[in-house]
Amino acid sequence: MTSVRKATWFVLATFVFTWLLQAPGIVAMRSGEVPSAGLMLLMGLGSAGPSLVALGFNWAERRFGWGEMRPKTKPRISWKLALFALFFPMGTHLLGSGVLRMLGLYDAQHWLYPPLLGTEIAIAIVAPLGEEFGWRGYALPRLQTRWSPLRASLIIGLVWALWHIPTLFVPGARGVTPFELSLYLVAQVASSVVYTWLYNVSGGSIVGPLLAHLGIHLDNVFRASAMGDGVMPLASTTAVLVVLATGLVWRGHLTPLAPSSSASSQLEPQKGPVS
Repeated sequence: MTSVRKATWFVLATFVFTWLLQAPGIVAMRSGEVPSAGLMLLMGLGSAGPSLVALGFNWAERRFGWGEMRPKTKPRISWKLALFALFFPMGTHLLGSGVLRMLGLYDAQHWLYPPLLGTEIAIAIVAPLGEEFGWRGYALPRLQTRWSPLRASLIIGLVWALWHIPTLFVPGARGVTPFELSLYLVAQVASSVVYTWLYNVSGGSIVGPLLAHLGIHLDNVFRASAMGDGVMPLASTTAVLVVLATGLVWRGHLTPLAPSSSASSQLEPQKGPVS
């Protein structure tokens, strides 16, 4: 089985896993019921679908000899790059909103949108761990065995955005306009390009994407409209993200994983029984 085919099956399995586990709880909430502890547990497991499915696929590759993805050297990320990964989501928001404020085009009630509720704090911790080992840890290196980092980033960014569709049906979630949905999609795809750069430049370290995903929840601009600040924080942040992603590509920084240190070097399928 080729790397791209494995990534494709991984995406399909992740969508089925997450959506099936989250559907009963969402249906219960939409009918006015309070979901049981069991349904809430299923929803929580569903939100960790990418990493859980990737764990299962990695086990299957070792068990059945489909070939493994292993780095030839240990991936590493510098502390400077780690700090950038953690705070660049906040930086793009502050830069975008700051420019609008200076031009007198926008005056939001909030500068930042940190997690304040218990559920928001829990999601900020669980979401990176539950997603990144799948999207960037499993799918990204496999897609890059065939396609360029940019194309792999665009594919994962689109998949990443579509995977969140069930959350739009949770009762209490504010209706999303087509304009907001388009901004959300563009922001996810642009962020995916930056995540790929973080992953590749560190030789295949998942730490960069994990910290970047955490950074999104430390200043979650997607809450701006629900908090009375309208759509402008999301629009300006999305614009800065697009500029950042475009700059990485334009300047030639979005380079493939180095063969000597990348997780994209696939071993040949093992012959005979697998121990």
